[in-house]
Amino acid sequence: MTQADLPQLSLRRYVDLVKRRRWQVVPISLLGLLIGGLVAFFIPRLFVAETLLIHQQLPEGPADKEKPFRAIVDSAKSSIPVSVMDAIDALNWPEVKALEPFYQEQFYRDCESRVKVTELSGSDKTRTYVTMRVQYKDRDGARSADLLNKLVEVWIARRTQDLREPAQELRKDAKDKAESAHLTLQRYRTELQQIRQGYGIDPRYDVRDQQQDFKRLMVEQGVRTLDQEKRRIDQSKLTARIQVAEEDLGGTAPKIDPPAGFILAEALKYDETKALVASAMHALIAYTKTLNPGTREWFKWKRIYETQLVLIKQLMPQVPVDKDGKVENPDYKVLREQLEEDRAALAELDAAITATEKKIEEESAALLRLDDGYSLFSAKQQEFKEAEAAREAAVTELREAEARLAQLQQDIPVRQSRKALIPPVPTEPNIMIVALAGSALGLFAAIALILLFDMLQGSYKTVEDVERGLGVPVLGGVSHLETEEERVATTRSRRRASLLAAAALLLVTAVVSIFYIDPTRLPPAVRSILTIILGA
Repeated sequence: MTQADLPQLSLRRYVDLVKRRRWQVVPISLLGLLIGGLVAFFIPRLFVAETLLIHQQLPEGPADKEKPFRAIVDSAKSSIPVSVMDAIDALNWPEVKALEPFYQEQFYRDCESRVKVTELSGSDKTRTYVTMRVQYKDRDGARSADLLNKLVEVWIARRTQDLREPAQELRKDAKDKAESAHLTLQRYRTELQQIRQGYGIDPRYDVRDQQQDFKRLMVEQGVRTLDQEKRRIDQSKLTARIQVAEEDLGGTAPKIDPPAGFILAEALKYDETKALVASAMHALIAYTKTLNPGTREWFKWKRIYETQLVLIKQLMPQVPVDKDGKVENPDYKVLREQLEEDRAALAELDAAITATEKKIEEESAALLRLDDGYSLFSAKQQEFKEAEAAREAAVTELREAEARLAQLQQDIPVRQSRKALIPPVPTEPNIMIVALAGSALGLFAAIALILLFDMLQGSYKTVEDVERGLGVPVLGGVSHLETEEERVATTRSRRRASLLAAAALLLVTAVVSIFYIDPTRLPPAVRSILTIILGA
């Protein structure tokens, strides 16, 4: 049978083959179980020490409402293993100190890989704390417990310090901010006082009331300005009138020939001429007021008036005239007196305008300066209010930071709920699982070897093999003929092997069951061996 004539691979063929070779599978499987047990026996056993940590929720609350402790657990999973080096240094293990730096680093990394952190609190979102289990495995039970306790102690101290440092920094920043806000507020208060003193703002009264008074003063200033404008208009009119009067006075003769009215007025001073003055006045009124000019009666009364005037001049002892025979012009006198009055009024008006102008300028300067003062005061007062609000906010932030720091200092947010105890026996890896896995692998190896040996044998085993190998149809076949002695011997051998395997399995099962139920019933040697193998 050549390589080309090998039987085709199929699941049914494998099943048939295993059924035929089942008496070979059993001892090989038992051999695999033995090998698995030996492998499990020689695998290094590790003592697993464990402890529980309880971490309270941080004062600022969780960042993720759905998983409130995810950040804390993730931080613990990453930070607890890296604290192994500090814990080992604190324990001062001499065997570690004796290593070279490279091997020390490798030792630290190996110890870190044997640290495991697991969350135990579940998915309750309303809880205020999280429970974490921390495990460490080592070949030495006492060393595993010592290292785990020291590791947790070092991590709790570091964790507490890491939580306190930001709170301390926050308190320091809040304190600096509060002090700066207080200094700014004091500076603004001083500047407000300087503005009050510099601009005459009365601190006893409300600035808003003073600003209302300022508006009233501005209105009064406007009224005074309008009055001043009216005075200027009167000044212009009076100046123009004086100019006209001066022109008129310049065109009027200071002295003239004595007029009739002057002579009549002087004649009234003498008794002998009073009757003539009355007659002359009657004639003057008649021809100037009553009669029409140019008529006969008009000329008549005019001649009477002139005749009476000549008689009055003759009868008067002396007419008061100057050396040139002239008298003072009454029109000139009236113009001069009026001009003097107007000049006096103009001088008085000029003085009033000057005084008022000076007062208005002084008040305007004072009001303008006061307006600037109110503007500066309002702006500075707004800055003062903002600084006061900033100080209040800084003081509030400082109180919150101090409260948070006090809470972290008084109530440590993480604690160890129980110390790690020395494990009585090694628990990892599980010898039973390793032995069962070795047995399963032995069984699979046995089946594979049987299949391989069967495939490599060069004999025909089925009718299909004969037809495929010879290329001719098979008319019939004769099975293997056993003698009665061979059949009986085969049956006995198989029965003995089955009984031995069943007895061995029953014995192992009974011993293991007794070991788990009541190990005191077993001999000490057996109990020690099972303790080493099973790790119970």
